[in-house]
Order: sequence, then C-alpha cells, then structure tokens
Amino acid sequence: MFPFRSPVPAAAFRRADSIWIVFDTDKTVDDDAIVREGSSIVADLTSFDLPKGKALRVRLARPQLATFSNDDRGWLLTIADKVQSPSRPLVVTRNVADPAHANVSIAIVKPGQLHRLNDPDAGISLMVVTAPGPIGGMVKRQNFVEFSLLESLHGIVVQPNADDITMELSSDKAILGRPGGLTLSAAMMAPERATSTARPIFDIKEWRENQAVDFIAARDKLMTAAAQSSGEQRMPAHLDLARFYMARGFYPEAKGILDLAFSEVKQGDEDPSALIVHAVASTLFGRPEQALK
Repeated sequence: MFPFRSPVPAAAFRRADSIWIVFDTDKTVDDDAIVREGSSIVADLTSFDLPKGKALRVRLARPQLATFSNDDRGWLLTIADKVQSPSRPLVVTRNVADPAHANVSIAIVKPGQLHRLNDPDAGISLMVVTAPGPIGGMVKRQNFVEFSLLESLHGIVVQPNADDITMELSSDKAILGRPGGLTLSAAMMAPERATSTARPIFDIKEWRENQAVDFIAARDKLMTAAAQSSGEQRMPAHLDLARFYMARGFYPEAKGILDLAFSEVKQGDEDPSALIVHAVASTLFGRPEQALK
C-alpha cells in the first residue's frame, strides 16, 4: 500500500521481471519496509528521483501477476498468481486527415505529469504519463514506426524510436506527434490483426524467387507494370520493382525507382513500407545520412 494524504496521479507498468510505479510526488517511500515485509515475493526495490516525481522499480523474486488499484487511502499494488481486477483499456486513435500533422491520441481522463526515465536494465528511455483513478492502461503493446505504446497496468508508457517524438497533454487525452507528422497508415487496422495482415517489408520467399528468375525478363515485366500503373496501384508496382532490384544487389536502382515514385506523391503521404525500403537501399548504397532522414 502506498498511502497519500491527497490524491496523487500514478502510473504502473511491467518490464521483464520488474514492476515500475511512478508517482507525481517527491514523498519518500519506505523502501526497506517493502523488501522486509515482502521478502518472499520482492527480490529488491530501487527508487529513482525524477524532476517532477518519483519512480520505484520492484523486482520480483519469481514470475507473478500484478494488479494496480486505488481508493481514498492511496494506491495498492497486488502481486498474486492471478489478476485481481483487469485494467480498463485505453482507446488509441490515429489522426491522418492532415499528413503533415499526423498524430496518435490516447484517451485518458485528467492526465498527470509526463515523466522521462531510463530503464537501466534495457538501456532505453521511456515516456510515462501518470493519471488519477479509475484504473486504465494499455492491455496490449502497439507498435508504430516512430514509437511503441507499451503494456501498462495504469497510465501511458511510450518507447520512442525517434528522438523528436512529442507529447501534449489535455484534460481528456494525450497526443503523440512529431515535427512534420508521424508516419501512419490510413487503414484503421485492429492491433491484434496487424501482424498477420501486414505484408513483410522483405519477404524471404519473394527475395529468393527474385534472385533465381531470369533478370532481364523479370525486370522488364516489373518495369512495364510500374510504367502502366496508376492511382493506388502505382506505389505498390514501383515497390515491387524496388524489392526486385534489392534482391539482386542493385541498390542505386532500387533507390532511384522509389525516388521517382515519391516525386509524384505529396510529402507526408508516402507509403511507410516504401520509405523503409528506400532507407535500406540508401544505406547499402552508401548514403546513411539520407537513410536516417
């Protein structure tokens, strides 16, 4: 039990064998009491001071499930063999009406503070948003190009993949963005189906087939298809040709065909898969600066 005399927003999430709790307070927590009273469950506890709060890392002695809850007395972390009460899932919405300002919003009532902390075990930085009750968290990890929304017992936990990810907090939501807009698909695909329905960036079977076929015949067929394509089929046709070039080691040609395709698309509307193939081709072509951009 973490008692507070007045309401204190908090967040809780799991990382490997540890449970992290973040509070919007500088109040001292009795670390020794937690380890002493819960020695059969808690292996150790580490406290981290944050600019606007405090973080606790509770390392478990053995794998168990955790439940986070609150009442008038404060916050309660329950560690047991089963979940006592599941968190209310937070709703995530993609906003792609304006590609230059594409963002992702997470509905969360009265968010507290945005904290930035480092996970020393994994060596990564995290963005954590606290909130008061009722309990609400991300029930399943969701991966985007520039960041990942991690599972949480309560609050929001973001693992950025880009240094310039921004987050704005309002009274009922948190908005994740980036200068120039996020790279988002317009398709509203259910998270649980995303991994099974999305085509891999590079398919091993297709890659091997592209390496085995007659080069001239296959190139001419793909080039004709790209030249004759229009509308929504234009980018996929160019991407198929670029993947063929990649499989045969023609990295400048792969980059060039995608440069041509991008020249006909409004900036911000580029296909994410095509952007990644272009970046890989640029890297192998010896242009890492352009790949990073």
